[in-house]
Amino acid sequence: MTSWPVGRRPRDRRPARRLDWHALVLKLDGVTKAILRALADGSELTRLVSSVKLSRSSLQTRKKTLGQGLIASTSVTTSCFR
Repeated sequence: MTSWPVGRRPRDRRPARRLDWHALVLKLDGVTKAILRALADGSELTRLVSSVKLSRSSLQTRKKTLGQGLIASTSVTTSCFR
């Protein structure tokens, strides 16, 4: 077993796997769904600018806010929301 320094142990990712993604997506607005799709596909947010009529900066802010909400609700950290 690996011994991690105090406060440096990686967080458990199981809560994200248990998250009911279908129920979550049903509650989201179109822009947030588009951001999640782009993240899942590995696409750049700049491709969404014209279709959702928001600036790249606004999309980045919404992505960060979405990530913070998911992290808070599942106690999972992930680099894709940074």
